[in-house]
Amino acid sequence: MDQRLLTCTSPYMQKMEDRLISLQQRLDRIRDLMEAELLKGPSRDKDLVESYKSAEERLMDEVKILESQGAKVTRDQGLSEFWSQLATVKIDNATRVMELPQLPKQLLAFMPPVERLYVRKCYDVLSDVVIAGEEKDILVTGTPGTGKSCWQFHLLQRLAGLGCTVVLDWANSDGVRVLFSPEGAFVGSRDSFKQQLLDPNNFFLVDGQLPVGAVARRVETTSPKHSLLHRFLKDGADERIMPPWTLEELEAAAPLFPNVSRAKMHELFDMWGGSVRWVLARANSPINEEYLVRAIDRTDLHALKLAADRSDAAKEVSNVLIHHIPNAQLRLSHVAMASRYVSDMVVKKLLKSYELELRNFLAASTGEGQLGVVRGNLFESFVHQVLPKGGKFTVRYLDSESEGEEEVVDVPSGEPCTFEDIKEVASLPDGCHCRPKSKVFQSVDFLRQPNDIGQVTQNLQHAPAQSARIREWFEVLRAGKETPPGPVYLTYVVPPEIFKNLKEIRLKGPLDKTKYPLRHRVMKMPFMRAGALAYRPIRFCG
Repeated sequence: MDQRLLTCTSPYMQKMEDRLISLQQRLDRIRDLMEAELLKGPSRDKDLVESYKSAEERLMDEVKILESQGAKVTRDQGLSEFWSQLATVKIDNATRVMELPQLPKQLLAFMPPVERLYVRKCYDVLSDVVIAGEEKDILVTGTPGTGKSCWQFHLLQRLAGLGCTVVLDWANSDGVRVLFSPEGAFVGSRDSFKQQLLDPNNFFLVDGQLPVGAVARRVETTSPKHSLLHRFLKDGADERIMPPWTLEELEAAAPLFPNVSRAKMHELFDMWGGSVRWVLARANSPINEEYLVRAIDRTDLHALKLAADRSDAAKEVSNVLIHHIPNAQLRLSHVAMASRYVSDMVVKKLLKSYELELRNFLAASTGEGQLGVVRGNLFESFVHQVLPKGGKFTVRYLDSESEGEEEVVDVPSGEPCTFEDIKEVASLPDGCHCRPKSKVFQSVDFLRQPNDIGQVTQNLQHAPAQSARIREWFEVLRAGKETPPGPVYLTYVVPPEIFKNLKEIRLKGPLDKTKYPLRHRVMKMPFMRAGALAYRPIRFCG
């Protein structure tokens, strides 16, 4: 045979494969009719059954001829049953869990081995966007480990229920494509199903590669890789971001991972942030913590910037340190450090190995660019590294009786520590720099005995502290329990560029100043130490 006919990309081969699909669909219909006739028992029409058998044999002969000539599309019974069952799957409204049919081996070769899926609210939003079709092409990306590939099961379930035709093409599928249609499921090569891909009513789902050569509605799922994003977006694709998981979502999904204790999940969430891969799916992996520590150890400011910019040059280890955060419409809003733990450990490493570069970055990367939130995360961690060492800092008072007055205060050194219950603070020694372990205590970033409540911010606009919380802090700070109570300072620690401009932030709720003498002040956190060599600021664009 002419070797050209064996090339899957040739029009002749494509016609053969399309013919093969048609024959296999006709075979299914004939077999269904024959089975229905045989079920009639003695009253069956024997001549009709014989005609069905004859037609089946003729079609099978043609199928064998096409397959002998190199046509590679075959109907798959397991995939067909999966597709049929998937169309009837329901989501439990109470648990938000979807029980999936048993995955055929063809899907297990390249899709996550999921039996039960927790359906996030963002899955509904993304699937609605795809099905609505206002934008023909959709790009779904986001932080690695947030469940982008698992969302495809939810989308497939919706499409199966609507009777849609879908072509799957995964980068790691070893050159295999899968066609799901109302007539069943078929397996072919990467050049198969071109006729289906020329129908704008069909769907082309691709993971980790560009969906080229299709008129069908294309949906690409990928981690943040600039080249893939840029090329698909240049074609007019609508980009949506899969958000990191919230702690509430992880707790709701935790029953699907019975081998992970609640305490372990919370511990890993504090480390990794909202990554379901590392907080639940790989919670018991022996390399869990080691992988994160290695990622932190190998990173620097340049690597973080590449990850924030979604550059191809960004290492996977840097991608786990940076999270991409969308807005309510799942469009990219900003990037942030994965967790407070990650931010603290990165700053600790940078102060040890790249101190000048870190101080330079904090001084230069002002504003609301792509790195604005990352800078805020690193600034807060920087403050918690520097303040416990003590030193002289300039403060400016915000109270009406002494507004604008500045002085240099001598902050004593003290051991850093953390607390879970505010009662723990009462017994702390003076100068101890104590941070809450969780975000439950929203009115405070740190406490220092005997008289300091600290908040760290890089923004002029700041949420007001709650008066009820302030009263609680007075009960555990020694200055607040004196008779009469001594002043307690609500100190806003800020970068130099907003030190002069921050104004008093009124409390949320009334506070008796006679009983609770609270003074407001702002503290300037310098980035360059006194006597340090002059440096040239390098602006990191965002």
